[in-house]
Amino acid sequence: MMKCCSPVVLALICCCNSGLEQDVEVIEITEISEYDSAFQFQDVAVVSTYWEGFGGDGYLVNLNFQGDDTIRNAKVFLGSDLLYDGARYFWISDTSINITLFDSKGDSTFSMIAGGSMDGSTSSMELLN
Repeated sequence: MMKCCSPVVLALICCCNSGLEQDVEVIEITEISEYDSAFQFQDVAVVSTYWEGFGGDGYLVNLNFQGDDTIRNAKVFLGSDLLYDGARYFWISDTSINITLFDSKGDSTFSMIAGGSMDGSTSSMELLN
């Protein structure tokens, strides 16, 4: 079941990237100051940010994928006071990833499925833990 909104989780309406990938990719979570460059050139990017509208710290996950007629983009926001510094992901469809945020110095993890629609009209997330 897809979940869009909860007190700490918001799926932003936007949209997203490429075809299926078989390999698990590992990426570093960057600071919000690196937002523009990270999001423009990567299939998947995660930035840590403070989102005043949702009352706190969190992580913005950005996906870029080939939509119906152009490159599309989807964003989902996860509100969390836990500190993560990396993410593992793999593509599960043309528009969705299975992603786990993790703390490389501890044992904290958070997993979800994030995705968008081929026409670029929606973003979605499903919590896995």
